[in-house]
Amino acid sequence: VKEFGQFAVNGTTVSYVKNKDITINVVPYLLDQYGKYFNMNISVQNLSSKSVLFNPANIRLRGYKFKKKKIDGQETYIPQEEEMTLLTYNEYDKIVKNKQRWNNFWVALGEGLAAYNAGQSYSTTTYSGSAYTTGSAHASGYVGNTYGYANAYGSSYTTAYGQSTTRSYNGAAAYAAQQQANANYAAYAENQRQIRQQIGDGYAKMHTIPSETEFSGFFNIKHKKIDRLLMDIIIDGEVYPFMF
Repeated sequence: VKEFGQFAVNGTTVSYVKNKDITINVVPYLLDQYGKYFNMNISVQNLSSKSVLFNPANIRLRGYKFKKKKIDGQETYIPQEEEMTLLTYNEYDKIVKNKQRWNNFWVALGEGLAAYNAGQSYSTTTYSGSAYTTGSAHASGYVGNTYGYANAYGSSYTTAYGQSTTRSYNGAAAYAAQQQANANYAAYAENQRQIRQQIGDGYAKMHTIPSETEFSGFFNIKHKKIDRLLMDIIIDGEVYPFMF
């Protein structure tokens, strides 16, 4: 007879299924890291007198959406099954590796551009000029028997504006900025490497659990919009069912 239940640890609800001397505890999370996943944290306590095998390949998943529908004038909910995918360690590690490669590329590009710009300086000069000109014209002569005389005067004022930009390069500043950029990138890349290592250390893989020991780890299920998730963990031929 299997025992089902839940208990709380520091505000976190843990679901468990116990069969004889083996207990499986599961805490689900919604994970948004290198994609969106249902993250299942599990522990398997083996208090039996023999070793047992935990194998992620022996986990069955079923997701359900509930569609509202009227039947004979009454509203009811019809379950629609959704296929769910559990990622193996190798599958998830490949995703992490690709995502980190792109993250490293963009960080390196940003640091490089910042270092290049640190060595550049620009100065802008604004100038203006003006010119004032005058002119005059005179004319005289006879029109018929009448003598005439005329004068014409004129002037103009012109103003011009402009800017000139001078670029200079400071090699010492650029070198110092590049050294800092290299250090920033190295620190970021190392942090990414540590994250990947931690994922590799904690991701649940096939594992033999000796007598009187406990195994813990986590695995990811591809996220889908569902209302219920059923998960059967099979160990030593026994089914340990969970519903979330």
